[in-house]
Amino acid sequence: MDKPRILLAHRNGQLLLNLTEELRRRRVAAEIEAVQSGALLIQRQCFLPAGVILVDLAFANAERILECLSGDPSRPRIYACSDAPSREALPPCAARIADGCGLRGTPVGAICDALAALLESAAPPEVRAARRARRREDLQRLLFLAGVSPHLKGGRYLREALEMASDDPRLLDNMDGRLYPALALRFGDAPANVERSMRYAVCQIWRRMEPALRPLPHCPSPPGNKQFLSALNDRLNESAAAAAALSGAGIN
Repeated sequence: MDKPRILLAHRNGQLLLNLTEELRRRRVAAEIEAVQSGALLIQRQCFLPAGVILVDLAFANAERILECLSGDPSRPRIYACSDAPSREALPPCAARIADGCGLRGTPVGAICDALAALLESAAPPEVRAARRARRREDLQRLLFLAGVSPHLKGGRYLREALEMASDDPRLLDNMDGRLYPALALRFGDAPANVERSMRYAVCQIWRRMEPALRPLPHCPSPPGNKQFLSALNDRLNESAAAAAALSGAGIN
């Protein structure tokens, strides 16, 4: 199976660079290409169809581009970038054709989240199910090797946090405001207790693990919850990217 592609088309070269770097930092399992004109977008899509396309609505022929893409036999998912202040101010064609829209001031991270979600939804249902099952298996194995006891309350919180991060990576960027309250609601606990139990689990794991096996081997002392979860999440993303690369090469 060929590796999926993301095609980014925008006039702003710095934005394209930021998006490309952020998608690669997240190890999104896709080839990423960036162009700065609508004509190049259409040419590239004709010869190398992408599953997900970002379109700058400020292109002079943006409406025509969207119409062409909507009739593309490869059925790409489309994300439109606009300087409009609200969805109501979007051109009618964008509201009708695009699968997602970024308005004025939308952060790069939020755009990357949307592109990754569109990439996931563009895959056939059986492929999405296989990816989720593989991540769950990788997660169970990783936490087992890390010494996370299934009976440890903080270990359950760590496991659930990584499950939730697979659907919304931004949770790990806002632990106090989003992750801890979400876990507290799910487990019937207080956010402060979630944070404390998770920190205790991280300290226990760090104490038991061989230094060479730690996810942050150069960290001299037990890391914070965010550091530890981010390191484990990166490890899971690396595993998913490697599996996608092997699948693309025809190796199962």
